[in-house]
Amino acid sequence: MASADAEILKLSTFAASGIVLVFWIAAAVLIVVWVNRRVRTLTRGMDRERASEPGSVRFLLYAGGLMFWPAALAMAIVFLRKPESAHTGRVFVWILITYFSFSVLAAIAIVIWLAYQYPELLV
Repeated sequence: MASADAEILKLSTFAASGIVLVFWIAAAVLIVVWVNRRVRTLTRGMDRERASEPGSVRFLLYAGGLMFWPAALAMAIVFLRKPESAHTGRVFVWILITYFSFSVLAAIAIVIWLAYQYPELLV
């Protein structure tokens, strides 16, 4: 492969990774806005004490969500249905966004590293 072709492929790999990153950021922002509006709608007119679910069980659930992201997804779906647990559901969505953000950044870093270390893989 010619050197000019390799440089074009590296540049296009970098541009594609940038596009993926920009669209993930846009999706994450839209998800956060939607979840905040959902929580605000569910808890409208409620007391602050009643709107937040007391207890230490939710911290165990948070730990489970941090260990296993599908559990965080299930908990976000379950907790965002009721006004009493909407704030807890929002935390699970934030856990999911953090998980997926690290995954997207790791995938982009691996692809760019492979493109620069092994340009023959781009063909």
